[in-house]
Amino acid sequence: EEGASPWSPAQKAQALETFLINEYEFSTGFIGRTGEQPLEDFLFRYRQGHCELFASAMVLMLRSEGIPARLATGFLGAEFNPLTGYWVVRQGNAHAWVEAWLPETGWRIFDPTPPVGRPSSSRLSTSTLMAQAWDYLLFRWDRYVLTYGFEDQLTALWRFRGTWRSLQRWFSELELPWSGEGEGDAVAESPGEAVAEAPAAEAAGSLPKRNLGPWIALLVVAAAAAALALYRRRGLTGVGAFRRLRRTLQRRGVEAPPSTPPLALGCRGYRRARPRLGRRIAEARPEAAEPAAKVIDLYLEESFGGRELSEERRAELAAALEASEKALRRRLPKAS
Repeated sequence: EEGASPWSPAQKAQALETFLINEYEFSTGFIGRTGEQPLEDFLFRYRQGHCELFASAMVLMLRSEGIPARLATGFLGAEFNPLTGYWVVRQGNAHAWVEAWLPETGWRIFDPTPPVGRPSSSRLSTSTLMAQAWDYLLFRWDRYVLTYGFEDQLTALWRFRGTWRSLQRWFSELELPWSGEGEGDAVAESPGEAVAEAPAAEAAGSLPKRNLGPWIALLVVAAAAAALALYRRRGLTGVGAFRRLRRTLQRRGVEAPPSTPPLALGCRGYRRARPRLGRRIAEARPEAAEPAAKVIDLYLEESFGGRELSEERRAELAAALEASEKALRRRLPKAS
């Protein structure tokens, strides 16, 4: 065709990308800059800017050449935290790039931002280590306080069982001052004398050494369990309670993936005001509908009310969560 460009769409896109990378500078300093046409100022006046200006300018240039293009935003790069074993994506990883439609390959990604302005993995430094340590603390708080679920409770009880047995062995081997064995005890010369002295020792009120160990161990474990329950109740939040409720629902066969809206699971007055919502819990376990709705209401109150729950409301949340979990764990009667 006469007047047609000898360059293919892919070559044009590549040339525009290279031009912006080589001829313009990356900068985040915009103090004192004003204007109603930021792209024109970027291209023809300042010739420097951030990734969104680079990508937006290339999109318009591609469209002016008849190449379909769109601006894409997201995150580029991540930071591995060895303390948690997770990749962390921070606000500094936010980035903008270009997606262009090329007849040869379809949608293709271009990044006209100079390499110095592209997010990348952070190098190890003191500030990075401090940020990773803080992320680790937040991760542990969320994992073992806010979202401490039923499986975690079973694991804790199993560990307590092992600790109890260890305490039993330790106390059984411990020589207690009231066990009847000490410096003042008489040493028997023969088995006959030992048999003769045993009733007198019991009459004097001495206790066998091995009888107190299991009871002391049980007392320690019970105190630890009570302290843990009190700590969990005080640290319970609406978010943590809702997550626990959703996990319990999934274990009991109620469809409740993380993408499920709260009101789709259960809410007060769902039959009157919201007939299409709140049916999943009511249909699967009617006895769990009321306390589960209470948990969801308090979760929404905390999340969108702009303030933390009071101690009284936290107590209501704990009671409702316990009642809903109890109802959900109850076995259904077999169909006749």
